[in-house]
Amino acid sequence: MLFSHYCCTPSSSGSGPESANAENADISSFLEMLGTIRDPRDPRGRQHALAFVLAVCVVATLAGSKNYAEIARRAHDMPQPLLKKLGAKWDWFMLRYQWPSMSVIRNVLTGVDGNALDMMTGRWLFEQARRNAQGEWEFAIDGKVMRGAWTDGNDKVTLFSAMIHREAITIAQVSVPGDTNEITQAGALLEAMEIPEGDPALVTADAAHTQHETAEDIHKNGLDYLMRVKGNGSPYLLTN
Repeated sequence: MLFSHYCCTPSSSGSGPESANAENADISSFLEMLGTIRDPRDPRGRQHALAFVLAVCVVATLAGSKNYAEIARRAHDMPQPLLKKLGAKWDWFMLRYQWPSMSVIRNVLTGVDGNALDMMTGRWLFEQARRNAQGEWEFAIDGKVMRGAWTDGNDKVTLFSAMIHREAITIAQVSVPGDTNEITQAGALLEAMEIPEGDPALVTADAAHTQHETAEDIHKNGLDYLMRVKGNGSPYLLTN
């Protein structure tokens, strides 16, 4: 992970190892991606660029923030070199780089295209990841119900995600419609992963996802799978 190892320790002075890591990090491609997302805000009165606010939110979330207030606190505590790298504006009156307030963060996140932000973040994280020692990608697929998140119809929000084993980061996820389950979304998730053609990859899944349809979708995309099967006796593994 490029962000999480240096943004977790508050430091407003702009010194120390966190600042050095922030100075050396190259996130220009990520900021360019974020810059292509449509800004939902009124052009009048904008204090911060959309790409900057979104980047701050992503960094804060990767560091463990779970709501608007926690993201705002994390933004306030970010080292000055990191804020500069993310594209912050210089405040000539306070002689420091500015960070977005909670109201700005809330307005941006409630109005922005969440699917576009999710897709671009996952794609960029995937670009920074590495294969295992054998030159193969290793992914785990699983679904999780999001705590505290509800749809307009008061249904719980379930995300079906793909995570890289080595870095333990999610590189793609799709929302599971309320009238179906995760098993039907395997094809959509594999498509969202955008694995380079010809790259060897192994997909692992637990017993709940050991389904004929899932195995077919994985095999159809040219990938291998390792699944846990529960029988009457001891569980065993199904591979391809």
